[in-house]
Amino acid sequence: MRKHSFQARRVRHAAVFAAAYTAFAATGCSGSSGGVTPHVTSTAAPQGTATPQTTATPQVTATPVPTATPAASPTASGSAPTILVAGAKHTFTGSETTSVVYAAPSPGQANFTATSTFTDTTTFSLAPSGSPATYDVNEKLAYTVTQPAKAGLQTLSLDTDVYENQTMSGNSTTVSETAYKDVITANDVDAGNAGGGPYTLTTNDTSSYTTPFTVGVYPLQTGSSVTEPLARTFAATFTDEAASGATPPPSYEYETSENSTYNNDGSFSITPRKYSNGAIRDIEESSNGSAHQANTTSSLAETIGVPVSSSGSFEIPVSETNSSGTNTATFKAADWYPGAALPPSPLESEIFTVKGPAASLPAGCIGAISEPNLVEIDEAHTDLNVFGTYETESEQLFDSNGITVCVLRTTTTKDYAPTTGTLTQTTTENFAEALTSVTGQQTDRATHFAKR
Repeated sequence: MRKHSFQARRVRHAAVFAAAYTAFAATGCSGSSGGVTPHVTSTAAPQGTATPQTTATPQVTATPVPTATPAASPTASGSAPTILVAGAKHTFTGSETTSVVYAAPSPGQANFTATSTFTDTTTFSLAPSGSPATYDVNEKLAYTVTQPAKAGLQTLSLDTDVYENQTMSGNSTTVSETAYKDVITANDVDAGNAGGGPYTLTTNDTSSYTTPFTVGVYPLQTGSSVTEPLARTFAATFTDEAASGATPPPSYEYETSENSTYNNDGSFSITPRKYSNGAIRDIEESSNGSAHQANTTSSLAETIGVPVSSSGSFEIPVSETNSSGTNTATFKAADWYPGAALPPSPLESEIFTVKGPAASLPAGCIGAISEPNLVEIDEAHTDLNVFGTYETESEQLFDSNGITVCVLRTTTTKDYAPTTGTLTQTTTENFAEALTSVTGQQTDRATHFAKR
């Protein structure tokens, strides 16, 4: 289920970069820039009441992922388990709750809680010729909004294809992932607050890992772990439209495309990111936590330095140049990084660990069908983006002989003003998903590490 987690971050990231761009461009080095905050669910937009939306209807064809020569179809070796089964289908139901608490709430920026329910259909098939792996694991989520968000994005649908291979040797099977592609739709509440709408933000993205990484080796052993590699390329396009085809008002700038490269140490470069107002920006964050973003269409720029020691504590040097290039302001922000210290290394980390057998499912696994031989797999994720966000995430996944039965996840994102280091908002997301049916699945498979 970590794909849900990763997709959720991507679906949030478009509107937030747009809002950050608007705030950054408007301040003109006033010291109140919101910076670049790719993992925030909602932003400080004027509050309005969003029109509830149910399951999304846009049909978008995802951009093909780069092709590679797929591995040969698996052949059983010894008693190695078959993990990926072409023709299998798993269905789930679940819920998501997002709570946003502002550091300084106001009538136009009030705290809120948004809720949704969803259905999830995951199918396993042999990938078409020319795909980057042998198997295509397709996951379709359709959301029903039960409590609208007052800001940010609220997901409506997700259609993702994950490309995987499995290799059998002796009594074990190794599953590896090479690439993925997504089509994600969300209600862009901030755009609606700006006028008109409701608007649907559609994200169409593809990503390929630098080196195919091991998802797991089966059967799994208690205490074994897998660290998610981060090195990959990523490309995305975004459209933001009302049902009539109208786009948000010019005052609301949003991201339209980007090309990115991410590294295992958490560093990344985005060259370029394009916006609806014609602005083009290059963004880079280094492994030591220094970072720079600059428009190529104007002089607008921001630089984040490595924290420096001052009177027994750390300060983060920040500079901003306005769009005309006539003014550069410098700041010494309070160190808001974990532990008020230097940035962690790596800047981002995601680790999955097999905790071991579980006697029963937690109370949060509402509606899950009964399955034997439950095993718990735990995830721990942290991500520091020095432009203004720090995210922590914990997840429990319960597996039964290779089938995910339940997933429970909590994600907390804290947003900070880069020029001062003050907390601006805290977003908490709770995700729960329960298995409701399985078809076309072998019942004697070894324990699967994580549902892909």
